[in-house]
Amino acid sequence: MGDTPPVNEHEALDGARQADPEFLAELQTALHDLMPDLRLVDRGLVLGAESQEAGSMGEEMPEPSIGDLLVDWVAVDPRGRLNLVVWLGSDRSQLPAEPVDMALEILHRSRRQWPFILRHLGPQGVRAESEPRLILVATHFTEATVRKLAVLGSDRVGLLEVHEIRTDSGASHHLVHRWPLQGEGEPGGPDAFLLHLHQELRPLAQSLLQRLQRVDERLVLLGSGAELLEWSLGNQPVCWLEQGQGGLQGRTGNGAVTSLVDGPTADAFLEDVLRRYFEVVEADEEEDDADKTSLVSQGMGLVLSEDELNAFL
Repeated sequence: MGDTPPVNEHEALDGARQADPEFLAELQTALHDLMPDLRLVDRGLVLGAESQEAGSMGEEMPEPSIGDLLVDWVAVDPRGRLNLVVWLGSDRSQLPAEPVDMALEILHRSRRQWPFILRHLGPQGVRAESEPRLILVATHFTEATVRKLAVLGSDRVGLLEVHEIRTDSGASHHLVHRWPLQGEGEPGGPDAFLLHLHQELRPLAQSLLQRLQRVDERLVLLGSGAELLEWSLGNQPVCWLEQGQGGLQGRTGNGAVTSLVDGPTADAFLEDVLRRYFEVVEADEEEDDADKTSLVSQGMGLVLSEDELNAFL
């Protein structure tokens, strides 16, 4: 930092946000291209200093002020883990602190304010028991910075670098993993899930995947990875398949968890999935009925034609 005067953290990061909205939009697209499993749920999360934190569950998240740190994008990965994505800006001299210090401070504040963050985000599929991961984005990270942050482990921090391609027609940008490095040629989605699963459980998991595909063509594989697969219907979580120390597990959107070890347990899990599926469908139908406005004259029984109805839309 040298003789650079101290910079207000809020002003520095907010300045980077306001400086070039088009560039930030390009970064968001690049983030989706690099990590399509991340589901964006919010932007501009304010992490206040400890002296400004809410003191009880009844208080709201603090308003931005001096000492705040801002998270540019808030996303959820297939494991239900919250990912806090921060763009550090292209001018390293304007950073509020050494990236290592700032990373530790963001993780510390997110842990302290965790109950308020969960309440603010609402039902977005975030697992409360999973600690958030910080993803820092910069034009370059020094070897020393990577070495220090790597101590936190890949479950707590990730580093992405912005690379530029420039021609006479202009410049475009894309993101690459700085740390941890992602192996090239590795399968993704359900294939990666099956590959990392214990061999004895693969036939059972493969059967479940095939049966889940037949539930409803609108059932979307929203997030996928080596440890977890997530399905949703109409932006509502329906079910997950997850692997861990306990083997293969199934979880539905209403919280029911089933250990999947054989055919009967798989059948029980699918019954839970179908119950959850019908809950989501019925809720959508009720919401649609509540939003409908009647264009029928109750006195004369006149119903508008499709062309007449389109004229009102």
